[in-house]
Amino acid sequence: MNIEKDYNLDDFKVNQDMQLSPVKKQVIKVHVRKPDKSWFVRVNPDEAYRGTFYTLEINDSMGKELFLILGAVSAEIFTEFHQYVKAQTIYTAITKQGDVFLWPIPQPGPDGKDLSWWESAREGAKTATKKWTRIVANQGMGAYDVYTAQGNLAEPTWPDEDFKTLLLKGFKGKIIDTLDHEALNKLRGMT
Repeated sequence: MNIEKDYNLDDFKVNQDMQLSPVKKQVIKVHVRKPDKSWFVRVNPDEAYRGTFYTLEINDSMGKELFLILGAVSAEIFTEFHQYVKAQTIYTAITKQGDVFLWPIPQPGPDGKDLSWWESAREGAKTATKKWTRIVANQGMGAYDVYTAQGNLAEPTWPDEDFKTLLLKGFKGKIIDTLDHEALNKLRGMT
């Protein structure tokens, strides 16, 4: 390369006629989880991006697995496995990095029992509909502390996918739609 070559600076300037094509991130994988204590998150304020569903949680040596229960079989599953079933509101949330996830937060039980963990998580989700929010477990209080970002952070860019699509991606392979689902058979000691 000859550094002394005489270049015309106009040859380097941005061509104003050239249109840059915007790109949109496609959501391939959706995690179902509570936010990490170090994350600032937002919750989609549109109520169409949340719903209350019955879920079944199994804890084993491989960790926790959360399943979504189809309404048509939920009553029978609740009768047999009530200690594993919870009504949870599942919120669509997003991190500052633009990663979408589903945040399940339990609702009070059929007996009306509500835990301060659940109440404070719901309060955190409500705050996150308007502000970048971080929730951190406070073991001494038995509840989450809710923090809001002090910086002037940009509004999130929500994906184009609707809630149903995000829910199906998040619970891929984890939807209980029959009474002989393998997760139920596992709890019955059949597998």
